[in-house]
Amino acid sequence: MNNCLVVDDNYDIFEVIEAGLAKQYHVDYAPDPFSAHQLLGHKRFDIMLCDIRMPHMDGLAFAEELKKKFINLPIVFISGAIDPETVRRAFQLGACNLIAKPLDMDELLLKMERAIVIRESFQGEPDSSEQEVGHIYNLLKTHY
Repeated sequence: MNNCLVVDDNYDIFEVIEAGLAKQYHVDYAPDPFSAHQLLGHKRFDIMLCDIRMPHMDGLAFAEELKKKFINLPIVFISGAIDPETVRRAFQLGACNLIAKPLDMDELLLKMERAIVIRESFQGEPDSSEQEVGHIYNLLKTHY
């Protein structure tokens, strides 16, 4: 069973996600990026679902920090307000996909599965982060 980390300041969102993913994923919760970073240091996760708008540090800034620390983890961003600039920035930071609130669990599961498969296809290849971001964006833009 895959491990999923949910980073969202709204615990109700976590409960919805946990219930929807219970059959396919073991789901852990972090209410903020600081807590998430601590969990990432102690446990291996296959994917992270991260809210974009959170107090103190938003999800995009958190993804940027993870990237600086060479933490390579598929991220699917969750947001109630997705605009073209947010999509562009998320993919630049290495996001695998985005999903809008309110969540459609079937869509979320599909995007998570794609994110894990795409990330696995890049393991073992030389570091080509700019090419990888472009390739992931091209693979996913037809599905988003």
